[in-house]
Amino acid sequence: MAKYKLTWRAEQGGRWRKKYKGKSYYFRKRPDETKAESYSRCWKEWLTKRAEIDQQADADDPDRRAWNEMIRRTAAQMSELEDEDTPRNRRVWSGLFAQLSTYRYLIQEGVPFGFADDEERNADPSTLITVLGGGQALDIPDPPPPWEKAKRPETDEAKTISRNVERFMRRKRQQVERGQLSHGRFDALRCSLEAFAGHVGGSKEITAIDSPTLSAYRDHLEKQIDLDRLRPHSARDRLAAVKQFVRWAWGEELLGLPRILESREFSIALPEQAIATFTDPEVNRLLGAASDTTKLYVLLMLNCGMTQQDISDLRHDEVDWKRGRVTRKRSKTRKNGNGNGKGNTVPTVEYALWPETFRLLTKYRSAHATLALTNRKGEPLKAETIVNGRVKKLDSIRSAVLRVLRKLAKDKSAPLKIDKPLKLLRKTAASKLGSNPEFGRFAQHFLGHAPATVADRFYVTPNQNQFDAAVKWLGEQFETGS
Repeated sequence: MAKYKLTWRAEQGGRWRKKYKGKSYYFRKRPDETKAESYSRCWKEWLTKRAEIDQQADADDPDRRAWNEMIRRTAAQMSELEDEDTPRNRRVWSGLFAQLSTYRYLIQEGVPFGFADDEERNADPSTLITVLGGGQALDIPDPPPPWEKAKRPETDEAKTISRNVERFMRRKRQQVERGQLSHGRFDALRCSLEAFAGHVGGSKEITAIDSPTLSAYRDHLEKQIDLDRLRPHSARDRLAAVKQFVRWAWGEELLGLPRILESREFSIALPEQAIATFTDPEVNRLLGAASDTTKLYVLLMLNCGMTQQDISDLRHDEVDWKRGRVTRKRSKTRKNGNGNGKGNTVPTVEYALWPETFRLLTKYRSAHATLALTNRKGEPLKAETIVNGRVKKLDSIRSAVLRVLRKLAKDKSAPLKIDKPLKLLRKTAASKLGSNPEFGRFAQHFLGHAPATVADRFYVTPNQNQFDAAVKWLGEQFETGS
C-alpha cells in the first residue's frame, strides 16, 4: 500500500506531483523542510487546487453540479450526527458514507444525474473502492465518525509512525555506510515498514502501535497469503521488520513494549518446502550455452559456493595465481560479521579451482588495483548505492546469466525455461556435496558457514587434502573436466 498519495520527484530540489484529469500539477519542497514536512503542506495545497479544478468543472457540467450537491447534502448529514457512539449512529454513519462513496463513483464514471438507478445509488462502498483500486482514483476521504473525531487530539508530526520510520531508516543507512548492514537488507526493511505504515496509518502517533494493532496487521498479512498476493516468506520478513522497528521505538522510549511481541503466535507459519536446486541437465545446458565470461561466473558459484557479491568482491590477493586456489571468507559474513557477532567464527575457506574455472579466471583477470574481476568499464560487477532513500542496484553477473536463460527458453530445437534465482547454484553444489557419504560432512564448510557446535568451532578443523578431494569430486559431477 502506498505511503503517499502524491508522487515524489527528486529533481529541482524535490517536488511532489499529482496527475489529475490528464494534467500534472507540481508542488515544490521548501529548502528548510524535510520530505515528510513538505508532503503535509503540499497535500493541503493539492486539496485546495483540486477543489478549484472541480469547482470549474462543476460550472461547466450540470451533471457534476447535481451529483456534488448530493455529496454536499450527504456530508452535511454526516457532520450533524451526534457524537455519542451508539449502534444506531454507527448504522446511520455507515449508510451515509456508502452514499458519499457511490456519488463520487458515479461522477467518475460520468453517469448522468437523472439516469442513476437505486441499485447504483445504494451500492456497497467497499465494492466500489475495490473496483477503483483502493479508492485512489477518486481520492475518497476516510472521515472518522464524529464520536472518534471528538476524541482525537492534535498529533505532533514528530511522533507519527511515518516520521519515526524515517528516523529508523536513517539509522539503518548509517549501518549500511559502516558495512554493518547490506543494501539488500536495508531495502527490504524500507519496503516492509512503508507497507506497515501505509496499512496502519502513518499519520497516527507511534503510541497507537499496541498489541491489537500488531495482531490485526499479522492477520492482514495472513489474508494476503491466502489471496496469493504475498508469499509466506515475504510476509514473515515484513512481520520481522515490524518487530525490529517496534523494539527500536521501545528502546527510544517512544512507546511501551506490546506484550504480543513475546507471543509465539505473533508469527507467520511457513510451509514445508524441499530445497530447490538446479538439475544436472539445467546446469549442463546453462554452461553449454554461456559465453566464456558468463561460464566463469557460473563455475565460481559451483566450484566455490560463491554468490554474485562474492564474485564481485574477489580480490587478486585471494587467488593463488600459480596453484589455482582461492582462499577467502564469504563477503556477507566478512562485511557484516561485526554487527551480528559471528565475524570471528566463520571460516576462511581454501578452494582448489577446477581446471576450467582457473583457466577462465586467469584469462579474464582484471587490471583493477584490487578486484580480480570487473565489468567492461573496469567497475565492480555488482554495486549497490542508496539514492533518495532507495537502493539502486547494478548486477552485471545476473544480467549476463539472464541473457543465457532467455536464449535457452527461445531455443527452437529444445526450449528450456529455468525460473530459479542464481543463489540456488551455490545451494545446488552444496546439496550435491552433502549427498555424498564420504564428502557430505564438508557441505557447511564449502558454504563458508560458521561451525554449528562448540566442538566444530574449537576442535574440528577440516582436513584440506580431504576437502580438496571433495571439491574435485564435485567438479566431476558437473562434467567440468576437473
